[in-house]
Amino acid sequence: MLQDATLAERIGALNDGPIFLETSVLRQMVVPQTIFCASGITALYVVLLYIIDMHASKDVTASARRKISYQATSLCACIILSMLGLYYEYHLEPSLTDVEKIQGHDHVLFLSCFQLGFQLWAIPVGIFAVEESPIMILHHLTVVAVGIMTGFLRNGFRYWIPFFFGIFELSTIPLSIMNFFKEFPSLVDRFPGLYLKVRLAFCGTFLYVRIGMLMPRLYSYMNSHFLLYSQHPHLPYRVFMSACWGSSVVLLLLQLYWAALILKGLGKAYLPSLFRGKPKTLWGSNRDERKKH
Repeated sequence: MLQDATLAERIGALNDGPIFLETSVLRQMVVPQTIFCASGITALYVVLLYIIDMHASKDVTASARRKISYQATSLCACIILSMLGLYYEYHLEPSLTDVEKIQGHDHVLFLSCFQLGFQLWAIPVGIFAVEESPIMILHHLTVVAVGIMTGFLRNGFRYWIPFFFGIFELSTIPLSIMNFFKEFPSLVDRFPGLYLKVRLAFCGTFLYVRIGMLMPRLYSYMNSHFLLYSQHPHLPYRVFMSACWGSSVVLLLLQLYWAALILKGLGKAYLPSLFRGKPKTLWGSNRDERKKH
């Protein structure tokens, strides 16, 4: 990356000083808040699972009940993250330079702690209780790496937290509702209009937030991130920060992959002449065909 030398020097100068936030901040804020958030989300999951067990019909399997509770808990967490992200983003100073966006902004630390706590809950539950796909587990792990950087390091790029850890989750809200429909296919036939609206909301928020809003922000963040860690004198720090930088690349590739699937689905729904076979609806199969089974 060839950049203006003055910008590189100004960013490199931020490497002078301690790597981590003050010990008092870590002990009194970051660690307790992360544990509190992980514990609270876990408690919510257990309570929801208990309620579902009490009221679900007998034909709903234990695996399906765990998955429903998982999706409902994720929905609640993503709503909180999205609202906090929108609030903090609205109060950010938009005229800051790239250098000023790297340090400070400790007032948004709770958002980082909440996201870390959310992921610390989601990974074990996703692996052992609901058998999430490997690609989603990889997504969770990349978020953890970046969460450690933003929550524990002095040069934590916390300016970007409201978007990456908050607004970024807006598309997850309709996705969680979609997944609930998938657990109960009969609901799709009972409420086809609602299901279509939810899927369109997911497509719209995903493409707008995770592609349209992401690209300029991710470029600015990754550019400054590279200029920072590549000039640091300590190898372990460079290794960790390069892993965080690499996780952002993985995150970008995942978004592009999912965006391609979304666009393909939209194409099959609204441009069937470009695809072979019968036109498909946005829920992935011809509704009349499903009614025959």
